[in-house]
Formats: sequence, C-alpha cells, structure tokens
Amino acid sequence: MQIGEVCFCKQDIISVCSAGGQEQQKNCRFYQKSSYKNACMYFVFDAYCDSVEAQSKTKCAA
Repeated sequence: MQIGEVCFCKQDIISVCSAGGQEQQKNCRFYQKSSYKNACMYFVFDAYCDSVEAQSKTKCAA
C-alpha cells in the first residue's frame, strides 16, 4: 500500500479517524497538513475526521 491510498475515516454517526497517530495520518489520501498543529486539518476533537469527502467514501477503514 502506498502513501495516499488509505482512508482512516471509520463510518459512524460521527466519523472516527482510525489512524494510529499523527504520523500515520500522513498516509491518508485525504490528509492535508493543519496550519496550526502537526496533524491533519480534518482531525478534530482528538478523534474525529471532519472531511465530508472522506466520510462519504464506502471503502474507508472499519
């Protein structure tokens, strides 16, 4: 598996980011560096993926 082919967004009522940490988030195809912290800009409340596109994908991590 290559960088940019993984989606860590777990489908639920609120989509959970299932990446094991901030370094693993960088492998997500929806990763965009946050301008104010060393994490994905979609990673909010220390647990959830806020990317609408990622949340709508059906082949995301379970």
